[in-house]
Amino acid sequence: MADEAPALEASADALDFGEVPVGDSSDPLPVTFTNISGVDVDVDAAGGGVGAPFVGGQSCAQVTLAPGESCDFSFRFVPTGLGVATGLSSFRLNGVDYSVALSGTGVSALEASADALDFGEVPVGDSSDPLPVTFTNISGVDVDVDAAGGGVGAPFVGGQSCAQVTLAPGESCDFSFRFVPTGLGVATGLSSFRLNGVDYSVALSGTGVSALEASADALDFGEVPVGDSSDPLPVTFTNISGVDVDVDAAGGGVGAPFVGGQSCAQVTLAPGESCDFSFRFVPTGLGVATGLSSFRLNGVDYSVALSGTGVSALEASADALDFGEVPVGDSSDPLPVTFTNISGVDVDVDAAGGGVGAPFVGGQSCAQVTLAPGESCDFSFRFVPTGLGVATGLSSFRLNGVDYSVALSGTGVAVDPTDPTDPTDPTDPTDPTDPTDPTDPTDPTDPTDPTDPTDPTDPTDPTDPTDPTDPTDPTDPTDPTDPTDPTDPTDPTDPTDPTDPTDPTDPTDPTDPTDPTDPTDPTDPTDPTDPTDPTDPTDPTDQTDPTIPADPTDPTDPTDPTDPTDPTIPADPSEPGQPVDVDGEAPAVPRAVATGDGLIQGGINNTAGLLGLLTSVLAAGAVVVIRRRRSSGSVR
Repeated sequence: MADEAPALEASADALDFGEVPVGDSSDPLPVTFTNISGVDVDVDAAGGGVGAPFVGGQSCAQVTLAPGESCDFSFRFVPTGLGVATGLSSFRLNGVDYSVALSGTGVSALEASADALDFGEVPVGDSSDPLPVTFTNISGVDVDVDAAGGGVGAPFVGGQSCAQVTLAPGESCDFSFRFVPTGLGVATGLSSFRLNGVDYSVALSGTGVSALEASADALDFGEVPVGDSSDPLPVTFTNISGVDVDVDAAGGGVGAPFVGGQSCAQVTLAPGESCDFSFRFVPTGLGVATGLSSFRLNGVDYSVALSGTGVSALEASADALDFGEVPVGDSSDPLPVTFTNISGVDVDVDAAGGGVGAPFVGGQSCAQVTLAPGESCDFSFRFVPTGLGVATGLSSFRLNGVDYSVALSGTGVAVDPTDPTDPTDPTDPTDPTDPTDPTDPTDPTDPTDPTDPTDPTDPTDPTDPTDPTDPTDPTDPTDPTDPTDPTDPTDPTDPTDPTDPTDPTDPTDPTDPTDPTDPTDPTDPTDPTDPTDPTDPTDPTDQTDPTIPADPTDPTDPTDPTDPTDPTIPADPSEPGQPVDVDGEAPAVPRAVATGDGLIQGGINNTAGLLGLLTSVLAAGAVVVIRRRRSSGSVR
């Protein structure tokens, strides 16, 4: 009879429990056996045991399974150590052999947060903040922690909170470490320990740096005048740690041309405080200088590279001079190259050289002088061209050991024919030494030159017809020898001047008192209008002429006994024109004189007219004076 197929079908022949914390237990995993027949099956089970770290159990022994019903062989993984564990459970059901392969990985019940710690940079002598490795109970049961080990060597320090504690699920404890560097550079360490039989290790690392942080490791002083000193430049050391630092300083010296000093020796710096190593550059010569200062602070070696450039204390204003265009034979204005003391100290100037060849000329004020800061001296040059075209030159000299050179250039040009300052310009109208210059005293063709002997307005020009002071000028009023000058009022010797009113010897001068033929000369003995001419028998108005029979208008004639108007002659009652009254006496009343140009117009020759006139005048209350005048024995 053929073998019958098994009535019980197994759900699996292997079980993997995965990772399970050491000391913990996995969830149970079953292998299910199902009655796949059509009849009830009485199960006869034998075996099924399994070794640690697995635990097994079953529900199949001595059971009856109806069709479709099942029973189980169940297993758990309870690791006792780390790593993979395997097992095999074998058993017999109703005469059929079965086996189930079991596997799982034992892991720690305490899960570590890290297996390495890096503390970074920590100042030497300082301590880092503590960094922990946390162990958490990741199992589902309380874990009694058994801890052993965990020590660590310098420069690391460790401690822990895990020994002899019970951690409920999710609780944790720590192994904690600090880095306390004793020197510069990277430091490493390893801490090993055992928790609940599981070995752990933590790699430790950190970098020791100085507790005093330097502000620089190199100083450049730039350009400094030779003999002067730069401003001090510091390298500052600051305590960047969190604790006070007692500074132990050694070294720091430096050779010339650098000078150093420091304030760090034997000081205590609180966190954030600082001290300095300070340096100055005092150049003794031109060019770049370098130096190195090395020192130790709290066991840490430092070095500072120093550099600077020595330059001349005398700064030149220029290294080239261009004089432009200068006429040949002339000289340019001097152009200077000024040297100024740009240092902060007095500079004794030692000058050598500075000569220059033709057509340039040089001089200087720098030799053996002392220049205070900001003072200056000069090298001065002129261009004196001897020919046309461009000329160049070079003046080289040394000041306080420093070589200088000045490039010189200029252009010689021809004399400008219209240059007002050119003494040889024949066409320059304003050149004072030009022979054709209108202001040139030797210019024979200059019509406006007042000192030119041929100038028509030149008072010393004997041929100048329009010169008012020229002895031969006919219009010169002051020319005593000019016989043709009609307007010369002071020419006493001009016998031909018919219009000279003041010429006493001019026979035709009407105002000449000595001119016997001058009919209008009031002092001329033959002048009928001359009132002072005692010999003029024809002058009817001569008041002092005693030979005139009766001058009716002469009030001052003391010798005219018949002058009726002369106040010095006694009144003549019979004189016509004398005031009279009825008694024939002269009244002491004002007199009115009737003359030919007043009351009586023209001559009155008839008695009736005269009586009528007198009647009218007397009726007006006037006194009538009738002046008698002798003229050919008649009265008018």
